[in-house]
Amino acid sequence: MKHKLSGIDVEDIKAELRKKYGPLVHISEQFGLSRNAISAVLGNARHSIKTELRVAQLLGKSPYEVWGASRFTPDNKPVKRAPQRSGVKKVPEKLRKMCGKD
Repeated sequence: MKHKLSGIDVEDIKAELRKKYGPLVHISEQFGLSRNAISAVLGNARHSIKTELRVAQLLGKSPYEVWGASRFTPDNKPVKRAPQRSGVKKVPEKLRKMCGKD
């Protein structure tokens, strides 16, 4: 498997999981997750730490080895992930009155 600064290449993770356990959908279902849970974690770092840990266990590697510094520290603790939020806007008063909420 190729290693890069951010861990193992996603395509290599997919390939190894498929070789060992079959389609990603079946892996997700065996964990009792939604059909696309494994795929979602591969594509989105903020999706599910629990599923990231499961993927690392399936591969027999540490979370840091699999996901790299963008998701885990060298001691395999998750990197804090603050949500990216823009400023919150108020609903216009006119619309609030229409709904009877004001």
